[in-house]
Amino acid sequence: MTPKEKALELYDKMSWFTHGYVGSSMLSNLEFEDAKKKSTKDAALIIIEEILNSNPTWFIDQMKSTHKYWEDVRTELNAL
Repeated sequence: MTPKEKALELYDKMSWFTHGYVGSSMLSNLEFEDAKKKSTKDAALIIIEEILNSNPTWFIDQMKSTHKYWEDVRTELNAL
């Protein structure tokens, strides 16, 4: 899976757990698309940061490290 595909997959999965309500807009059931997009991206970025923090780059054999892949996923997610 390419980094862009993974970024889209994480974004889609996190969209089920986020909302776009701002202030009291929940009372009127008014959801803001920009707020939902930001919340979704923020949730996916938290996941990527956790993966990066648990995957140190000190491997002697860089082929075993997925750190670069997850950095690329983060870049693609920020570009959405």
